[in-house]
Amino acid sequence: MRCCSYWIRKPLTEARSSANRERTWIFGSVLNTDSAPRQTGFLRASRLFRNSFTGWHSERGPWIRPAILLISFLIILPLQSARADAKFDRIRQQGLEAFEQARYTEARDYFQRAYELQPYNDDVRFRLALSLIYQDPDAPREPAPEFGTQGSYQEDLKRAVQLLRESVEVQERIEVRSPATGLRHFHLGVAYWFAGRPDLALDSFRRSFRSDFTRTDALYNRIVILKQMGKEKEAIVARQEYLRITRIEDLDD
Repeated sequence: MRCCSYWIRKPLTEARSSANRERTWIFGSVLNTDSAPRQTGFLRASRLFRNSFTGWHSERGPWIRPAILLISFLIILPLQSARADAKFDRIRQQGLEAFEQARYTEARDYFQRAYELQPYNDDVRFRLALSLIYQDPDAPREPAPEFGTQGSYQEDLKRAVQLLRESVEVQERIEVRSPATGLRHFHLGVAYWFAGRPDLALDSFRRSFRSDFTRTDALYNRIVILKQMGKEKEAIVARQEYLRITRIEDLDD
């Protein structure tokens, strides 16, 4: 909880007599006056004052214990946090439902909003990146008042690359070789591939397999890209590696 660190420059009381004129302000949890002694442990408005929110008048201000103020803050802050969490959960769930039904363009909008609410959430970051990659590139791109104006598909691919690189860093801090890390490298390779960077895609697919030896689909994609780049000799080597590993998997099964 953070205490107020500035003066509220609105006088709570001002005597009508010019001979005895006082101004009273609240700072933090203690009332300070020019002439009255400091009241320790209580807030007190000793003159006629007006509540600026309700317009209520009183000849004598009430004694307000700081403990009551503390409890009020402790109640209000969790309620605000609970409302924010409920809003996030609702938007994220809508994104998951759209994503599971392969409605990636719609999922993109929901995950974008969820990511704005919780930019530290790596699962949302990852799913937003996938939605940006696998959305329909030819879908109409009209301004969405709720989520902001959408850019071009190439811009979305650049953003997906950035999001996935951040997600890879998060996962590698947990464990370098893991299915989660391999999965992120794999989709990063797809993003590079779609963005016209086959050289970077090859590296990402290689890293995907090294992070998770079950990702033989990453090895297969390397064969396809090498052929597209006209590197037939390297494609043959990659194909031999792919066949050798998949045969070993068949024997293990």
